[in-house]
Amino acid sequence: MNREPTGAQLMESLVADLQKLGYSPRQIAKECGVSHNTVWRASVGQATAPLWSTFEKLRDFHDRVKG
Repeated sequence: MNREPTGAQLMESLVADLQKLGYSPRQIAKECGVSHNTVWRASVGQATAPLWSTFEKLRDFHDRVKG
């Protein structure tokens, strides 16, 4: 059975992709307007119940970078 990824998994994927592009967690946090701890938790899969607004900020930054 196919399962949709969780919000935490999507955030982890976005952060990993941005890091592959050369952005540090601190740079990602600054660009998104979220805390460094939030980005770090997302990067290690510990964002168990991420806010939708945080996900949107990460997604929007990712989309801007990836074009």
